[in-house]
Amino acid sequence: MLIEPDEDEAVRVEAELSVRGVRVVTFTTPWHALAHLGAEPAAVVVVSVRLGPLLLGEIVEAIRDETDHLVLIAYAPDDTETIGPAVAAGGRPLVVLPYDTGELIRVIGAVLPSLPPPTEVRIGRLSMVPEWQDARVDDTSLDLSPLEFRVLVELVRRDGRAATRDALVAAAWPEVPNEPNNLLTAAIKRVRHKFELLGVHDTIETIRGVGYRINTRAFAPRGQAGKTPISAMSRSTRIEISSTIRRTS
Repeated sequence: MLIEPDEDEAVRVEAELSVRGVRVVTFTTPWHALAHLGAEPAAVVVVSVRLGPLLLGEIVEAIRDETDHLVLIAYAPDDTETIGPAVAAGGRPLVVLPYDTGELIRVIGAVLPSLPPPTEVRIGRLSMVPEWQDARVDDTSLDLSPLEFRVLVELVRRDGRAATRDALVAAAWPEVPNEPNNLLTAAIKRVRHKFELLGVHDTIETIRGVGYRINTRAFAPRGQAGKTPISAMSRSTRIEISSTIRRTS
């Protein structure tokens, strides 16, 4: 995650890192970044001194107090006297401005511990890697937005049990939006449509008066969908659901 108030610079860094295969989320407003950080993990957070010394210190302190994320401070050589509070709060002044994406990748690689491979959650033909916000059917991406991905994760993690509308809204939106029911209905409709584009139908069932649930049978291997209820299958042949987690290679 990059917190950089210079929008043009943030766009440039995000584009250059993406080309190099590094996934980055940029924010020009630090409080929006904090809300996002509470909903989705990040390996490292880079915070720019351009926020100003007071706000920089407050943001670094908030991140370090509320999470275990590594925080790097991006600063210019003449900023050394202004980043003291941020360093005292736990920030590490390792990123030099202006940004050089090659150097940024080197710094991040040097400070990060060896990370285990991300966890893959699978329901038959559907596989999801929450850390990467990646959802695929038969290795074809669903191309979900972050909001749509959060809705689907909340449904999948319940193993076919119903999720209330309130639970889905809480999972998908860091802050309660206006007209949450309408927004959730629209998000569910979009997710269903994206599944249908890949030839998978009846994926999310509406439970009247409750909410929604994932239809695990819709993701059975080709030719098996709808033939055998999951509850009637033996443990050895049961379709993998979200309680079965394996590591990606």
